[in-house]
Amino acid sequence: MSDKKDEILNEKLVEGHEYDGIKELDNPLPNWWLWTFFFTMIFAFLYFIHYELGGGGLSSDEALELKMARIKHQRATQAKTAAAAVKDLSLETILNSPEMLQEGQKNFAQFCASCHGDKGQGLIGPNLTDKFWIHSKGEFESIMTAINKGFPTKGMPGWETLIPNDKKPLIAAYVKSLQGTNPAGAKAPQGEKVE
Repeated sequence: MSDKKDEILNEKLVEGHEYDGIKELDNPLPNWWLWTFFFTMIFAFLYFIHYELGGGGLSSDEALELKMARIKHQRATQAKTAAAAVKDLSLETILNSPEMLQEGQKNFAQFCASCHGDKGQGLIGPNLTDKFWIHSKGEFESIMTAINKGFPTKGMPGWETLIPNDKKPLIAAYVKSLQGTNPAGAKAPQGEKVE
């Protein structure tokens, strides 16, 4: 048995390749590995010809620009659609709809309560239940602007891209509905009194 093994080893032995008693054998690579290697070489060659020499396809930068243009177009379209829907909603419409006001309260709790308190009594942010306003006169449109743009110098971020446009008027109307509720533990008045 060992003679046959020695014979096979001698056939594969690479002459002159022996180091520290270790003899190098010539073991060919498996066919599947060779075909995979050849395929990748052919693919790389064709890819180079097509994209570098033939000018085919978009570069990564061009593809990115195209995708960003599509995203901007989609956002603009969505903003116009949402703006049209918001224009139809007036303060009176929302205040007279218990479902809309409840939705506004839910959205207020999600986005605003961490700074303004669950009842609008004020925590980090100002009290929204009294007649005092810091940045406006408490009009519906001003509240919408405050939600969108925020007051970064005072610590309030702009929520323009974070709160969906169809929820903003509901939140603004809910804030308006908080006027005069004066919950227990409300923050001291800040700003100017508005009658």
